[in-house]
Amino acid sequence: MEPTLPASSEVRARIVEERDLSRGDVVIVRGARGEDYAVRLIALPGDTFAMQGGAVILNGERAEQTPAG
Repeated sequence: MEPTLPASSEVRARIVEERDLSRGDVVIVRGARGEDYAVRLIALPGDTFAMQGGAVILNGERAEQTPAG
């Protein structure tokens, strides 16, 4: 899995059921103004998520982060 998508990438997307998603999947989300963003999924339905001091807190525990690149 590549850590990032290059800016010039073309992406094909398909609609999947929520139950088919996993942490680390790249998903396309639509912003409030209709723009699309490709983002990596880090939390699933039922998870709790927070940012504290630059750290990701997932389900009450600090999530390990891997540098991109």
